[in-house]
Amino acid sequence: ITVTDGDGLSDRGNLLVTVSAVAESPRFTFPQTLDLKEDKKEIIDLSQYAIDDEDEMGKLKWEVIQSTKIEIEFDQQIDAEGILRHHIIFTPSGDWHGKEEIVLSGTDSEGKSAYATIEVVVIPVAEPPQIWTGSQNGSPVLTESVSIELDEDQDKEIGIQPYKPGIGLDDSVLYVTDDENDIRQLIWSIIKSAG
Repeated sequence: ITVTDGDGLSDRGNLLVTVSAVAESPRFTFPQTLDLKEDKKEIIDLSQYAIDDEDEMGKLKWEVIQSTKIEIEFDQQIDAEGILRHHIIFTPSGDWHGKEEIVLSGTDSEGKSAYATIEVVVIPVAEPPQIWTGSQNGSPVLTESVSIELDEDQDKEIGIQPYKPGIGLDDSVLYVTDDENDIRQLIWSIIKSAG
C-alpha cells in the first residue's frame, strides 16, 4: 500500500490480509413439491439436493422434524462405480394417498443447521378389486379362486356384497373390496367351469 501526507511525501509497505473461513450452514435445493406413487418407495440421492462446505454428506446429522403419513429414512450405499452415495428414502403409509408437508433438518459438525420444507403429493394408483370368502378364525380370507360344490340338479345362490371390517361373515357370501368403484359397477365373469 502507499501512504501520502499533505506535503506530497509518501511511503510504501506491504499489508497482509488474511480472510478466515467462517462456518456456514448447509444449503438445500430440494424441490418444493415431490410426487410419489401410492404404496411405492422413492429413493433420492442427497448429493443432488444438499451442499455443505465443512462436511461430507455422510457427516451431516439428518432429522425429520415433521411427517406423519410418510416414513423417512436416511441411508448410504456404495454404488456400482464404488462411490459412496447418501440417500433419503420416502415410504408413504400403505393404501394412503394425499398431500403432506414434511420438514427435514441437516446439521453439520460445526453445529450449523439448515431446514427444508417439501410438500409431498402421493398419487393414488388404481388397484384391482379383491374377493374375500368365509372366515378363518373369525377373519375374512382373501382368495383368487372360488370353489362352489353343487349336487346334481341343485341351484345355489351366492351373495355378493362389499366387505367392511367388523361385519358378520356368511359362508354363502362373496365379499368384495374395491377402492375405486362401487361393486355394482364391477363386471363379473366365469373364467372356468368344469361342467
